[in-house]
Amino acid sequence: MNNETYFEALQKVRNLVVLHPNYVDAMYELTNSFKQQNAIGIPKNILCIGPSGVGKSTLIYQLRLKYCKVQDEDTEIVPVLIVKTPSKPTVKNFSEAFLTALGDPLSGRGSAMDKTTRLITLLKKKRVKMMVVDELQHFVEHGKGNVLREVSDWLKNVIDDAQISTILMGLQRCEEVLFSNEQIRRRFSQTILLKPFSIENPEEMSILSSVIRELDTQLGLSNQIKLSEELVIRFYYATNGLIDYLVKLLLGALEIVIKENKRSITMKILEKSFLTNIWRECSPSQNPFNAKFVPDNLDKATMPFHVG
Repeated sequence: MNNETYFEALQKVRNLVVLHPNYVDAMYELTNSFKQQNAIGIPKNILCIGPSGVGKSTLIYQLRLKYCKVQDEDTEIVPVLIVKTPSKPTVKNFSEAFLTALGDPLSGRGSAMDKTTRLITLLKKKRVKMMVVDELQHFVEHGKGNVLREVSDWLKNVIDDAQISTILMGLQRCEEVLFSNEQIRRRFSQTILLKPFSIENPEEMSILSSVIRELDTQLGLSNQIKLSEELVIRFYYATNGLIDYLVKLLLGALEIVIKENKRSITMKILEKSFLTNIWRECSPSQNPFNAKFVPDNLDKATMPFHVG
């Protein structure tokens, strides 16, 4: 395998959507929300949460592809509007983020009230059927006291005035936004939880195993990984069950295979890839692919999956 073949494999794996049950269920609910709005004009609001690296960005990307922008005479139609929550949300910069996503060239101009009025007008003009508000955890991380209440009230009013399906996405702590505002909580009674893969029972082990095999197939090596139950468990500890880290680990392993002119991904290569791509400072007993590894979740302080 040469570098060109590696780049082809890289593209395949990066573009691959692994249809595991949790992802399929989540995509069904989000798509159904869009279809309900489009068919009968009744919004279906959903809170979609999960840890970083679990696949939320992939869901958003697939929604964008499925319901892409189209040009209708002199108007751009935006079926699904994707908006990232500003890092320090205020009514002014949040409304500006919405306007920018809608292509308003004057998104930075006007008062908060002016921007909100233009926003509602553009949502209708561009026939938006669904709003996806991503990175909602910024509300919790940087929105304090009156500011948090003011911005959450503003968002609630936009949702009410627009009368279109709205998806709030972010880390699990963004549930605090709902807890802090009873009126928003009532509008988002349905929650989708995207979970990391697990090894708690045979069914969960089988799902993780099938995901690893699917990714391994896309690498294009003539010899695939010899995937035993023990190795699946090691993959779990090495990635914390997060698909983003599975991809990093396997692509890193493929790069080592090419560099060292090997024929397949071995335990030693996985050990090197873990050091290079996930946790360079780990000791042998902390590397899941080392014979000295002591099985334990790598989520303590200073470890790669620690959540502060």
